[in-house]
Amino acid sequence: MEKVDIYSMTVTGEAEEGPGGYGTILRWKDREGKFHQKTMAQGQTYTDQLSLSLEGLIAGLIELGGSCQVDLYTDQVFIYDAIRLKWTERWVKEGFQRKKSGYVKHATQWMELIKCLNRHYVQAHKIIPEQMDEPEKKCEQLARKAFSAAQLVIQMSKKQEEKNEQ
Repeated sequence: MEKVDIYSMTVTGEAEEGPGGYGTILRWKDREGKFHQKTMAQGQTYTDQLSLSLEGLIAGLIELGGSCQVDLYTDQVFIYDAIRLKWTERWVKEGFQRKKSGYVKHATQWMELIKCLNRHYVQAHKIIPEQMDEPEKKCEQLARKAFSAAQLVIQMSKKQEEKNEQ
């Protein structure tokens, strides 16, 4: 069984919702011991941090073929806890309804993540910003670039609207 490390981080603006970006890195060694790495990033013009984090993890897990042993690193404590403490199993049993606050936010994305997680043997890890290693720093750089690209799209769109109004 192949062992893969997946690192995923997000960057968003100061508002709760708005532009953001994720960076995801997959790292593994093949059977001959040769090291491989794949990077991916995406910016979105309107999102929130949880949605973006789920997208980044799903994107990384979808890339895997067959069943793998996965060390999954995320900067989102909520996602880390949901996997580690098996909240996701309870959500599935309860139809993604929470006792106190209605439905689980982003239930469709959670369902997709759970489907991806169930294909593999996953150990979740929390990225601590003050203790980031090289792959985590690279992830953050990818996320920042994707976030900047999303901001640029918004700025260009506003300029085009202003131009059209004249």
